Formats: sequence, structure tokens, C-alpha cells
Amino acid sequence: MNFLDEDFWKSQDNFFAMNSIKSSWHEDVLNFCKCNNLNGKIILPTSGSTSGPKLTLLDKSSMLLSAKSVNEHLSINQNDLWLCCLPTHHVSGLSIYARAYDSSSKVISLESKWNISDFYNSLKQNFVTICSLVPAQLYDLVKSKFKPPNDLRALIIGGDHLNSELYRKSIDLGWPVLRTYGMTESCSQIATEKIIGEGMSILDIWSLNISPDSEILIKGPALFDGYLTLDTKKSIKYITPINDDGWFQTGDYGIKENNRLITYGRSDNQIKVLGEKVQLDKIISIISSRYDFDFTIIGIPDERNGMAIAMVTDDYSTGKTAVNEYNERSISIENISRIIEVDKIPRNELGKLNLRKLQEILEKTKEA
Repeated sequence: MNFLDEDFWKSQDNFFAMNSIKSSWHEDVLNFCKCNNLNGKIILPTSGSTSGPKLTLLDKSSMLLSAKSVNEHLSINQNDLWLCCLPTHHVSGLSIYARAYDSSSKVISLESKWNISDFYNSLKQNFVTICSLVPAQLYDLVKSKFKPPNDLRALIIGGDHLNSELYRKSIDLGWPVLRTYGMTESCSQIATEKIIGEGMSILDIWSLNISPDSEILIKGPALFDGYLTLDTKKSIKYITPINDDGWFQTGDYGIKENNRLITYGRSDNQIKVLGEKVQLDKIISIISSRYDFDFTIIGIPDERNGMAIAMVTDDYSTGKTAVNEYNERSISIENISRIIEVDKIPRNELGKLNLRKLQEILEKTKEA
């Protein structure tokens, strides 16, 4: 598929990025779209879903509107050269090609499986000016202690939470890291830094509000159409979770200061302990800023407190040290009460936690 071809972006044909969705769904999904006049769409799997498969419908014109907005925000033009290291069955990779198409810039793709040496050599040898990575890839880069080539003017980091310690180390090494916040449903970026360290400014294409309980709400012309939900009975449903005024509840928490956005976790990653809300992303951020190991924080049922806080990790020893230090500093209601050891934390190719697989692992752990 040539994502820089005008025929791709102007065609009313649908593009279904298969990824982990079973191929048996392919024909059914495309037929459903055709019968419901859903044409000219990009159909992408969502990440982090805990239920059955769910697909996001993006209009190709919306993707190009998003691309144009990002290009203007970051002054991307025909002289830029992208290095694409992200999969095109995710919005993170496909949006790079949309921006290149809109700006007449060029893209080279890292053809091999992610490898830090191949990535760095490709940056240098091709005089790359701009690139997008996820935090897990930035971690590999920082660990290698490589310093950026002179031609690289922007390294956009999104896709998941970027902890403060990793960010600081990358800046100390000279990497031109620009933090971004976006999602599949917005065709990519919502707020992005223009200058290193100045904070994420909201792109002109978006209206953004914060609800009374601190949830981020967005509205704009690049917003997705809706979801296709799939179940085991081969039933497909089309839902549009956008209210009558055009606002979409992102499920993320944040603070808006003037035109700057600060994010601090997801609404579906909080629990109640003794009736009090506890933000699990906050705990992850605190521990990640001091310790370098793979873990996550979850809520588990507790007969007395309703829910309790647990750490899941493949490194029990480091986890125990981290938990002990964290508990000494935190208030009692936010204390971690249990450490669960697993062989490996399940993550997708972008480094995001695969919560559904983690739940399956924990269920097997219970049974054992």
C-alpha cells in the first residue's frame, strides 16, 4: 500500500488495517461499511480495549485535516525527511504518511524489527529531520547513550505516559524531544510542544474543555466518526459516542492552563479505596521516576476496603524495594498492599500495557 499516493487519500475505498483483528472479520467489516454508506474510511483497531474487538472509523479527509494542523503547528514542510519506525496499522505510523503527503515531505521506513543501532544509523545516514517514537523506544535510545545527529530537529514522543526521569535524561543527552498527547479517535495529535520544555500547546484544529471531574473533552473537524464493535457471534454494531454538541469524552484526565494541556492519567485507571478515588497512573509515575524496571499498578478486589492496590512485575526483588520506599512516602489509602510476580508484563508493539492479556495471566495465576 502506497500511503503517499494521492489515489489512497482521495479514493472512497475503505482501508482496513488488520493488525490483531482476525482475517475472518475483514470481509464482514467491509461489507457492513458498504451497506451503511460508510465510505472513504480508515478502519483501525483501538489499543487497550478490555472487552471484545473494537474498531475506530476515521474519515480520510479527517486524517488529512489532522495532518495539515500538525504540519502547521510544527512548521513541517517539503524540506523535511521523516523516519517512520511505527506501524501503519496504528494511527501513530499512518499519520506520519498523511503529514508527508500534505506537506510534500519525504518518508523513509525502518524496515527491520525495532533495533536501536539500525534506528540510529538510519537517522545519521539519511539526514533525517523529524521522527516519532513511543516512550519504550526513547528508553532504548537513552539507555544506549547515543547523542542526536545534527540534522534531527524534532523527536516527537507520544503513545503512552512519558515519565519525568526518562524525559530529563533524554534532554540531557541533547535529544530534541517534543511531548505530544493524542489518540486514534483524533486522527493523531491534540496537543504538542512546539519548543522543548515549554509544555504541550493545543493544536488550532481542536476545541478542548475540562469537565468538572477533570476529564478532557475535545471537539473538532478531525474527530473520528465512531466505533465498530465486534463480538463472538460475528455481530457488528456501529456506535457514535459523540454528544449532540459534538464533544467527545476522551477518558483522560488533565488540566488546561491558557492554551497549554497537562495530562495525568486515564479515567478508566482509577479505583476507589474506602470510597476515596485513587489514581493508579499517579502511582506508576512516582515509582517510574525512581526505579527502572517493568511493572504496572492495578486494583484488586478487597473484602474490607472495596479495592486494594497491587503491583504486577516480572522483577519481584526490585518491585519489593520500590514498594517499600513508595509506601513510606505515600498516604495510607494509596499504599500498595500486594506484589504479584508474572513471567512477563504483556505489552503491544507500541509498549502499551495489554490489559486484556494481563487479566488472562492473573486469572491463570489465581487458578494455580
